[in-house]
Amino acid sequence: MLSLGDLQTDLSQHQNALISYTQAIICFNEALNRAPDYINAHNNKGIALKKLGDLQTGLFQKQDALISYTQAIICFNEALNRAPDYIQVHNNKGITLQSLGNLQADLTQQQEAFKSYQAALAEFNRSLEIAPDNKQVRNLRDDLQEFLYGKKSSKTIWLTSIILLLLFLFIGVWKVVGNKIF
Repeated sequence: MLSLGDLQTDLSQHQNALISYTQAIICFNEALNRAPDYINAHNNKGIALKKLGDLQTGLFQKQDALISYTQAIICFNEALNRAPDYIQVHNNKGITLQSLGNLQADLTQQQEAFKSYQAALAEFNRSLEIAPDNKQVRNLRDDLQEFLYGKKSSKTIWLTSIILLLLFLFIGVWKVVGNKIF
């Protein structure tokens, strides 16, 4: 049903694709009811939820997409609880976190988006710890890192993160004291 949903999405049969992804999720739920430790069912349910979230985002059902992405991440976490070194699940979680970050940025939830992007980077880095020669994951990680920080050294990235954190704290304190600077 995942492939059918993908085909329907490609053919702009969006309502049919929504139904196919939802049916796939129901099937994975049934599989997990029978075998709660079945790692591939957790992973595949997460993939179906991520694809549903992508479609919902494209259809401007953004609040629904936030829920779908969040549920997908929960599924990937369930799989990783059972198989912490399952590289494909780390990759799927990273890609989903990046999609969630894109949606949050689109909804002007900048702090949440930045956290999602950082979590995606952590997943890609974890994948690279397991399989350091995986070029696809390295490219995903490098592209996201460049998107967030530009081409900078890790020390510059760390300093930029600290500066952003201090800026967010300053803005919060500034709002609390009535926009008065001492």
